[in-house]
Amino acid sequence: MGYYSGTVPKLFEDIVILKPTIFVTVPRLLGRLYDKVMETLRVEAIKKAVFEKAFSDKKSDLKKRLL
Repeated sequence: MGYYSGTVPKLFEDIVILKPTIFVTVPRLLGRLYDKVMETLRVEAIKKAVFEKAFSDKKSDLKKRLL
């Protein structure tokens, strides 16, 4: 069990350190996390393409399960 440092900008560093298997959050933080991932991947186009494909597949899988 771990706790974050208390500041949102350091939250992403905490995630890297703690490697959570369960992450309770709110949509606002997920948006920031997504932006951070996209910023990191902008330099590496292949990794970005793989991430976008996996993200798309996961969204479609979740939609199927909800219907």
